[in-house]
Amino acid sequence: MLVTSPAVWALLPGSSDPHGLAIHKGKFIACDAGIHPGWPNNDSPTAGWIFQIDFV
Repeated sequence: MLVTSPAVWALLPGSSDPHGLAIHKGKFIACDAGIHPGWPNNDSPTAGWIFQIDFV
């Protein structure tokens, strides 16, 4: 992840495709549903993962 300011950030190429986004207690929480435009369903290497990123 690339953070350019407290309000602007971007996921790097190859990162999970986040769905179900939330920010809770300073943490970005999302999941990769495995559905990507133009890809077969569940073809993502991180399909089904739930992840969080701590913003400090």
